[in-house]
Amino acid sequence: MKEKPTKNPIAWVNTIFLCGSPIAALALLVVYHVQGSWHWADIALLAIMYMATGIAITAGYHRLYAHNTYDCSPLIEMVYLAFGAAALQNSVLHWASDHRVHHRKVDQDEDPYNINKGFFWAHMGWIFYDSEPDLHFDKVPDLLANKLVCWQHRFYMTIAIATGFGLPLALGFLVGRPFEFFLFGGLLRVVMVHHSTFLINSAAHYFGRRPYSLNNTARDSWWLAFFSFGEGYHNYHHAFQGDYRNGIKWYHWDPSKWLIRSLSWMRLTWRLNRASDERILKAMMRTALAKAEEPISRLPEEWATSFSMRMDECRARWHDAVDVLVEKREEYQVWADSTKALAKRERRLLKIKWHAQIKEAKQRLVIARAEYALLLHELRLQPLAA
Repeated sequence: MKEKPTKNPIAWVNTIFLCGSPIAALALLVVYHVQGSWHWADIALLAIMYMATGIAITAGYHRLYAHNTYDCSPLIEMVYLAFGAAALQNSVLHWASDHRVHHRKVDQDEDPYNINKGFFWAHMGWIFYDSEPDLHFDKVPDLLANKLVCWQHRFYMTIAIATGFGLPLALGFLVGRPFEFFLFGGLLRVVMVHHSTFLINSAAHYFGRRPYSLNNTARDSWWLAFFSFGEGYHNYHHAFQGDYRNGIKWYHWDPSKWLIRSLSWMRLTWRLNRASDERILKAMMRTALAKAEEPISRLPEEWATSFSMRMDECRARWHDAVDVLVEKREEYQVWADSTKALAKRERRLLKIKWHAQIKEAKQRLVIARAEYALLLHELRLQPLAA
């Protein structure tokens, strides 16, 4: 049963802008089309401003400030703060404070964008109200000590207008397309960034899988990642919120992760936090076991006992495989640290040997996971478990 949204004072500025900006953008887009002024430069500016402001929210507001998953240089901070303000989603202090409450109280009444209050509420309805009128930022003492963050908070609206609308307009005057650049780089871009990032509060708690945790409504959705600069792997994020990545596989679409990692090669970011493979695999195992409990409980006693025993055997093999993989990686790291003085050719040969052992350990894990997945599939096929 959906909970009723808490009624606080209406934030009229937020409400009018969120409701009016899509209408205004659509109306101006019709005027633009009627004038027949389509030009590649307008689309290019839209793409650049969309990516700059969107990633400033995901890599900056979210992963840097709200979760402290890495550190970066003041230069990168200034870019995040300027273009994050241009996204018109409030200052870092407000944004991070709300988001930390969301993680601590997810799916509870105190959660600002609680999905249990309805899809629309989680998407944007909560912004129509002053969720915490007397906010004193007690959830973000670390950010209050950051002078750049406090500077952005004091001059938030000035920075937002200057970067989000003034910059496209100025570029438009330079090339003789002020109206077009204002529309595509300013108003239309704001609407698109709003709703692509809002989808993480709504759709990412509504659609997708939960492979890492069943403790909350957050879900992994590969298609949402394409609209949200990699934020679609939301079940993983809620399970390991200290990880600078959301998509942990090399093929997961996560531009924010790629940006943070690339900047580390230029020493503009550092201390990139990652959840260990052991923790991730154990979380997957716990979730798989939890998913199997209910269908097993509906089986006849004899079948349930048989399946439980087989599951315990699979779980033991999985844990053994994880332990061996972690042990091999730790041994390899010790070896790598202790053999730096060896000749290059000797180190290369030994490295090949170590990688072969690690690959073998990974294969054991793949087999154990495949056996467990097959068992779960067999369980789902049982007629009395339906």
